[in-house]
Amino acid sequence: MQKRSHTKTERELVRELSSAQIEADRLIHAMNLLENSAVDWFAKHTTINGCQHTFGVGIAFNLPLNPFLFNDFYHKMCGVKTKEVAVVFWRSHWSTADHRIISVFGPDKFKQLADDYGALSDESPADDPFTSSNEEIADMVRKAASFLDAAQERYRATRVRKSK
Repeated sequence: MQKRSHTKTERELVRELSSAQIEADRLIHAMNLLENSAVDWFAKHTTINGCQHTFGVGIAFNLPLNPFLFNDFYHKMCGVKTKEVAVVFWRSHWSTADHRIISVFGPDKFKQLADDYGALSDESPADDPFTSSNEEIADMVRKAASFLDAAQERYRATRVRKSK
C-alpha cells in the first residue's frame, strides 16, 4: 500500500478548520462565562469621544478535549485529560447613542490588537462621534494588554480557590 503524503494545501486547510473550531468554541465559552457572571473586569478606559471601554477576562476550566483538533489530540496522546480556554472580553458603550458592543478574543490575539490598530490609517470623518483615532485605540488596547497576564493569574487564583 502506497503511503499518501499531505500537500501543503491540505495542511493549511486543516489548520484553518482547527482555528475556526477553536474560535467557535471560544465564543460558546464566552457566552457561558457572561451568563454565569464569571468575568473579571480588569481595565477601564474612556476615549476622547466619550466611549467607555471595559476589558475583562474569563477562563473556562476542565473542558473535555476535542479529538478532532490537532492540539487537543496531541495533548490527549500525552496523557492530558482536560483543558482550559481563556477568553478576553472588550466591552464598549457609547453613551451618546446608548449603543453597546462586546467582542471576544484569545489572549494572544488580544495582545496583537494594539499592533493591528496601530498599523491602520485614520480614514474616519473627524466629526464621527463613534470613532476614536486608531492611535488612541492602539494605546488603550496596549495598556489593557499589559494588565492581561496579571488578570489571568488573579482569575485562576480566585476561581480555583472558590471551586475547592
